[in-house]
Amino acid sequence: MKLIKNWLYNLSYNLLLLILPLITVPYVSRVIGVTGVGISDYTGAAVNYFLIFGTLGIGLYANRTLAYQRDNKVVRSRLFWEITCLQLLTLSLAFGAFMLYWLFTDQYRTYLLLQALILPAAAFDISWYFMGMEDFGKVVLRNALVRLLAIGLTFTLVHSAADLWLYILFNTGSSLLGNLTMWPYLTKQIQRIPLRQLQPFRHLRGSLTLFLPTIATQIYLSLNRNLLGWLVSMAAVGYYGYADRVIRLVIGIVTASGTVILPHMANQVAQHQYTAIKRNLYRSFDFTTALAVPLTLGIAALGPSFSRWYLGSGYTLTGQLLVVEAPAILLIAWGNVTGVQLLLPLNRNQAYTRSVFLGAIISVGANLILIPLAGALGAAVATVLTEFSVTAYQLHAVRDFISRRQLFTATWKYLLSGLLMFSLLHLLPVHNFAGLILAVSAGGLTYLIALKLLAAPVLNELTSFGRKIGYRFR
Repeated sequence: MKLIKNWLYNLSYNLLLLILPLITVPYVSRVIGVTGVGISDYTGAAVNYFLIFGTLGIGLYANRTLAYQRDNKVVRSRLFWEITCLQLLTLSLAFGAFMLYWLFTDQYRTYLLLQALILPAAAFDISWYFMGMEDFGKVVLRNALVRLLAIGLTFTLVHSAADLWLYILFNTGSSLLGNLTMWPYLTKQIQRIPLRQLQPFRHLRGSLTLFLPTIATQIYLSLNRNLLGWLVSMAAVGYYGYADRVIRLVIGIVTASGTVILPHMANQVAQHQYTAIKRNLYRSFDFTTALAVPLTLGIAALGPSFSRWYLGSGYTLTGQLLVVEAPAILLIAWGNVTGVQLLLPLNRNQAYTRSVFLGAIISVGANLILIPLAGALGAAVATVLTEFSVTAYQLHAVRDFISRRQLFTATWKYLLSGLLMFSLLHLLPVHNFAGLILAVSAGGLTYLIALKLLAAPVLNELTSFGRKIGYRFR
């Protein structure tokens, strides 16, 4: 039940991330404008490179390492302080490097400085500890409160394009505040360790093995924005940024289980429970596919009409981008299962690193070719090609541990049900919030009926899950 509870916590937070932009994005898109949003995304992507080098893959490494040793308070306390010291040092160096860059740049200097608040925020981020302990409630509550604070300040004080600096400040500053509020929870969980006993640099090698895939991943997440800004315009960055933001929010829903299952799987690996790992993986892949297919096809069907109503009549291109980039949802969902839920817990870092480096190479080549030819649409196509290459390689890499045929046994049922839903949604264009609710309800009901007729295995899992919840609360 603990795993289910943590998944519900994480899913609830990702649903909140999906719902809150429904309130804020129409306001921000009209008040700040597409160019302002483009500047925010562009400067954020620039600072993100320094964040990548500052974090060094420490978050994933710490999450997994603590999961191996979470039952020993002395050991986990030492791990916590060592990893925290390493994180503070590396992010301090990253902030120093950013300041050197900032001194020699003459474009968007104020916005860059405000975006850089994310660096000290990351230095004090200890969410990896609570994830490693499979205590997701505190992380979710903190993140939710931070998001609500930033949104409240945005509606209260951001009123024009001139307030772009406030919009950036509220987003980065609230992250810093939120990370600091996590520390009081440690009082009873962590004990003091004498400084002379700490060896933070012994974790450097382990974090560096996950740093390389982090670099590669961030390259293909940020490079397209940078290239659009350099080769096309800030408006193109804004159009693409909105579409990609919607896609990433939806992806957060289908990958919510990955964040929860990683420490759980790591603990099972430490206990050599490989049969249980395989069983859980097949179930996770089936459930993830069942969830990702309707979200992928739903975004593709409703994207154009939704963006015109949601963002405004000037955002037609964003709707087209949603259609083109939607397949990335399903591809990333599959990759999350094979990569985050299997390769990382099994400590197959080399295979994981190769997969994301392949994605980075594909991303660079595809963006350089497609952006000059098709602008933002080229960037969206490059994103799909990148995610396809990453997932395909990971499926190849796990062939000796699991049966890929068994993974995809029921996939055709979800795809067929999703296509029936897609056909219906094309007849229900979205012109307002009521229309969106009607379309989502009709599409979801159609999908569920089709799954029932096809006897999709996920329905048995959901029934079993419902019985467990009912028994729990009797």
